[in-house]
Amino acid sequence: MNNNLIRKYNWLIQTLNVNEALTFQQISDLWQANRLLSKGQPLDWRKFQRWRGEINKVFGLKIGVTKRQPYMYYFDFPAEAKKSGAHEMFLDALAMQQFVLEAQNQKGVVLFGNYKPRFRFLDVLLRGIKENKIVKIHYRKNKRKRLLLEIKPMSLQYADGTWQLTGANVLTDERELFSVDMIEEAVLTDQQFERLLF
Repeated sequence: MNNNLIRKYNWLIQTLNVNEALTFQQISDLWQANRLLSKGQPLDWRKFQRWRGEINKVFGLKIGVTKRQPYMYYFDFPAEAKKSGAHEMFLDALAMQQFVLEAQNQKGVVLFGNYKPRFRFLDVLLRGIKENKIVKIHYRKNKRKRLLLEIKPMSLQYADGTWQLTGANVLTDERELFSVDMIEEAVLTDQQFERLLF
């Protein structure tokens, strides 16, 4: 999928997220006002419906529509996602993606320093938890101390802007809390482990 299409999908996602519910005409007017993407053209009805389907397929986001006039379009999130706040986190991640795509074209306006990836290894850790497999991590304890550890990953928690991994060190079998921000590398092994009871 090319960047231009991602920008368009992200534009629709962010527009609905900010406004909560809009008619097609309102969406088309906002689209037309965004001359960078629309080139001043209104949004075609069939294109909008195609985008709805693609956004559902690619991002897993369902754009629902009210049953009575005026027909309003909105994000139809599962109740569990709303309760946990997972949908907000997902939309924030998409907003950041959109920001980075747009910022690349704004030389001298948005400056990027030495960015340290914070969430790169979440997928590896989650697979370890789901498949009961040991994960090898390079962990930065502090500025001077870096450790190579084998971990039995148990759970991931998100709080106060950071992810935490609860896992048992293979050597000691003691449960510890690891900050995902401090993980510099994570590799999923083929070694299975027996899940500990909390």
